[in-house]
Amino acid sequence: MNKANCHLMNNLTKALQCAATLDKNGVTIKSVTLTGRKPCIEVESNKRLAQLPAVPVAVSSQCGHRLERFSAEVNGTDVQWNQPFF
Repeated sequence: MNKANCHLMNNLTKALQCAATLDKNGVTIKSVTLTGRKPCIEVESNKRLAQLPAVPVAVSSQCGHRLERFSAEVNGTDVQWNQPFF
């Protein structure tokens, strides 16, 4: 297997493990990205995400509402979500 395929397969394995953990905790997955240094899963904001050691990574505005984007690592996968910024 070439290096690119091997990297993609490793990211897929990590993302699947992370997705199973998120699903078990009732978190809804919006999208999965396998390219890059490590996989990234975007999820819907959920109260259970407060249990994760998250860090704020960005602030944006959508339809007049300010949102803060958070990121946490789960099973070697970057998990990101938006929540209202106060």
